Amino acid sequence: MELWGKNQNNMAALVKYRAGNVLTFKTMQEALDFIKVIPDVLLPNKEVLYTHRTTKDEEIYFLTNQTDKVVSIAPAFRVTGKQPEWWNAVSGETRNLKQFTEQQQTTVIPAKLAPYESGFVIFKNKLTTLTHGENSINFLDAKVLTTVNTPWQVKFDTARRSPVKPVIFKTLIDWSASNDAKLPNYMNGMVSYAMWWVLIQRDLHAQWQPYLFKRTKEIPDKIAGTLHGKNRGG
Repeated sequence: MELWGKNQNNMAALVKYRAGNVLTFKTMQEALDFIKVIPDVLLPNKEVLYTHRTTKDEEIYFLTNQTDKVVSIAPAFRVTGKQPEWWNAVSGETRNLKQFTEQQQTTVIPAKLAPYESGFVIFKNKLTTLTHGENSINFLDAKVLTTVNTPWQVKFDTARRSPVKPVIFKTLIDWSASNDAKLPNYMNGMVSYAMWWVLIQRDLHAQWQPYLFKRTKEIPDKIAGTLHGKNRGG
C-alpha cells in the first residue's frame, strides 16, 4: 500500500515514492504538465496531424492537412539550435525554412498547407545567423500571371493510321465524340498535346522581355521555357 498511499479506498492524487512520484486520477496530459514536459509539437489546429521520428542526426516531423481547405499554422516543435528544412513529400524538393522563432524550448514555424497536402519538417544542421531570416516568408501565396486559353496542337503516331499533320483542338475533347473523320476513335500509340503562349516579365534592368512557353501533355504538366531561342528550363 505504500506505493498508492495509506488508504486504498481514498488514494492520494500524488504519492512520493523513493526517487519518483505516483500520480493517480490524472489524465496523461495532466501528468505531463505536472512533471513539466512540454508537447512534442504544440499544434492547436486539430485538422493537421503529425508524427515524429528521431534519428542519430535528425528530428523528422511529418505534417498532413486532413481537410480540403488551405490551412495556415504555426506549430511549436520541441527542438532548438537547428535549422528547420521543408521536404516536399511529392517532389522530393528540399529547402530551408528561414521564417521561424526560437523560444526557450521550442522552434515556432509559420507554415501553410494546401488541401490534403503533406510534407516533412526536418531539423538537422546546426543553426547559424545566415540561415535565419525573420523577414522571409516560408510559403508564398500563388499568383495568377495569365490565363492560358490558346489552342492545343495534337500530333498523332503516324505509324498507327492516324492524321499525318498535327490537328488543332480549341479545347480538349473526346475523339470518339468528334465529327472530324480524320480523328481515330481509338489507337495504340503515342499522342502529344502542346500549346504555346507568351508571358511578359520584367527583368532586373526594368525592361519588359517576352518569354515563349510550351506546355506538352506527353509528360503531364511539363512546362518548358525558352527565351530568344534558348532553353530557360522548366
